[in-house]
Amino acid sequence: SAMGFLSGLYPTKDQLIPVHTIAYDRDALLDGSASDHCPKFKKQSKNALKNRRVKKQILSEAAFAKALPNLTGVGASKVKKMNVKMLTKLVSA
Repeated sequence: SAMGFLSGLYPTKDQLIPVHTIAYDRDALLDGSASDHCPKFKKQSKNALKNRRVKKQILSEAAFAKALPNLTGVGASKVKKMNVKMLTKLVSA
Protein backbone atom coordinates (compact mmCIF):
# COMPACT_ATOMS: atom_id res chain seq x y z
CA SER A 1 0.00 0.00 0.00
CA ALA A 2 2.91 2.37 0.66
CA MET A 3 4.27 1.83 -2.85
CA GLY A 4 0.84 2.51 -4.34
CA PHE A 5 0.38 5.66 -2.28
CA LEU A 6 3.82 7.01 -3.17
CA SER A 7 3.44 6.22 -6.86
CA GLY A 8 0.23 8.27 -6.86
CA LEU A 9 1.79 11.09 -4.87
CA TYR A 10 4.98 11.20 -6.95
CA PRO A 11 4.10 9.90 -10.42
CA THR A 12 7.16 8.80 -12.39
CA LYS A 13 7.43 6.55 -15.41
CA ASP A 14 10.70 4.73 -14.96
CA GLN A 15 11.78 5.31 -11.39
CA LEU A 16 10.85 3.26 -8.35
CA ILE A 17 10.34 4.99 -5.03
CA PRO A 18 12.08 3.19 -2.15
CA VAL A 19 10.00 2.22 0.85
CA HIS A 20 11.65 1.49 4.20
CA THR A 21 10.12 -1.72 5.54
CA ILE A 22 12.34 -2.84 8.41
CA ALA A 23 10.75 -3.04 11.86
CA TYR A 24 11.99 -0.42 14.33
CA ASP A 25 13.47 -2.98 16.71
CA ARG A 26 15.60 -4.43 13.86
CA ASP A 27 16.60 -1.14 12.25
CA ALA A 28 20.06 0.06 13.29
CA LEU A 29 19.50 3.48 11.73
CA LEU A 30 16.37 4.18 13.73
CA ASP A 31 17.35 2.66 17.05
CA GLY A 32 20.72 4.40 17.19
CA SER A 33 22.89 1.29 17.11
CA ALA A 34 24.20 1.81 13.57
CA SER A 35 27.51 3.05 14.92
CA ASP A 36 27.98 -0.36 16.58
CA HIS A 37 27.70 -2.10 13.19
CA CYS A 38 29.22 0.34 10.73
CA PRO A 39 32.62 2.01 11.24
CA LYS A 40 31.93 4.57 8.51
CA PHE A 41 28.63 5.58 10.14
CA LYS A 42 30.40 5.85 13.50
CA LYS A 43 33.06 8.14 12.03
CA GLN A 44 30.53 10.37 10.27
CA SER A 45 28.37 10.56 13.39
CA LYS A 46 31.33 11.73 15.45
CA ASN A 47 32.12 14.37 12.83
CA ALA A 48 28.52 15.59 12.91
CA LEU A 49 28.57 15.81 16.70
CA LYS A 50 31.61 18.09 16.56
CA ASN A 51 29.76 20.53 14.34
CA ARG A 52 28.55 23.67 16.13
CA ARG A 53 25.80 24.05 13.55
CA VAL A 54 24.11 20.93 14.93
CA LYS A 55 23.83 22.46 18.41
CA LYS A 56 22.80 25.80 16.94
CA GLN A 57 20.07 24.12 14.89
CA ILE A 58 18.73 22.20 17.88
CA LEU A 59 18.68 25.31 20.04
CA SER A 60 17.29 27.49 17.25
CA GLU A 61 14.13 25.44 17.28
CA ALA A 62 12.64 27.53 20.06
CA ALA A 63 9.67 25.31 20.82
CA PHE A 64 11.84 22.20 20.85
CA ALA A 65 14.53 23.78 23.02
CA LYS A 66 11.89 25.14 25.39
CA ALA A 67 10.25 21.70 25.65
CA LEU A 68 13.49 19.80 26.36
CA PRO A 69 13.54 20.47 30.11
CA ASN A 70 9.93 19.30 30.49
CA LEU A 71 10.43 16.28 28.23
CA THR A 72 13.70 15.17 29.78
CA GLY A 73 13.65 16.47 33.35
CA VAL A 74 16.91 18.34 32.75
CA GLY A 75 16.88 21.98 33.81
CA ALA A 76 16.81 24.72 31.16
CA SER A 77 20.12 26.21 32.34
CA LYS A 78 21.81 22.81 32.00
CA VAL A 79 20.34 22.29 28.51
CA LYS A 80 21.75 25.64 27.36
CA LYS A 81 25.24 24.69 28.59
CA MET A 82 25.28 21.25 26.93
CA ASN A 83 27.65 20.51 24.07
CA VAL A 84 26.48 18.81 20.90
CA LYS A 85 27.31 15.31 22.09
CA MET A 86 25.40 15.82 25.33
CA LEU A 87 22.38 17.27 23.51
CA THR A 88 22.35 14.41 21.05
CA LYS A 89 22.51 11.90 23.87
CA LEU A 90 19.72 13.72 25.68
CA VAL A 91 17.33 13.78 22.73
CA SER A 92 18.05 10.21 21.67
CA ALA A 93 17.75 8.64 25.13
